[in-house]
Amino acid sequence: AGLDPLTRGARVIVQNAAGALVAADSQTFLGPSTPTREMSFGNTLTLFGRVRVFGLLDYTGGPYLYNVKDQYRCWGGSFVTTWNTNAAQNIPGACWDVNDPGQSEEFKRMRQQDPSINNGLFIQKADFIKLPDVSVSYTLPTTWSQRVGTQQAALTLAAHNVAILYKPHYSGPDPEVNFTGVNDPGSYFSFIRVDSWTAPMARRFTASLQISF
Repeated sequence: AGLDPLTRGARVIVQNAAGALVAADSQTFLGPSTPTREMSFGNTLTLFGRVRVFGLLDYTGGPYLYNVKDQYRCWGGSFVTTWNTNAAQNIPGACWDVNDPGQSEEFKRMRQQDPSINNGLFIQKADFIKLPDVSVSYTLPTTWSQRVGTQQAALTLAAHNVAILYKPHYSGPDPEVNFTGVNDPGSYFSFIRVDSWTAPMARRFTASLQISF
């Protein structure tokens, strides 16, 4: 039947005896932090004997990513306290989830809770399809190359991290980032992937000239 759209499989948030909102005792395993399936497809098309066009597609499926950035953007309203004071702050959350007029007040309220009790709401599927590499190469005519004392020369223009074509579940800019990267068996962060204001991989453009003598 899928996850409850209100809780998205996270701990249910309930009121304790003092009336404060807390996480319930039960937990639900949402999914792995590492991919369960990966696939790549690349192809080179040669035109007119001299022009080569290359493209690569990458697909990753199965991993989950903890979106800390959106969690803290949603955190706000009269339900929370600041780090340095116990006084409630009437500050609206900035994320779309808590400003969407189509969502219920309960939905918005749960997403504005203290991050210590609602982090499961922001663990999101991180499936994606990317276009990581595209290049165009042109092999110069042999007569041109021989004029400068070479046998062959080719000019290549390439673009890297071109575009994310598909990421239906993840609300952050790049589902492939990871803030932690801690390789410590005793660390909590060894078992999760986190997007904590992590800069996405930059789009890059390069040019190269290959010469054969």
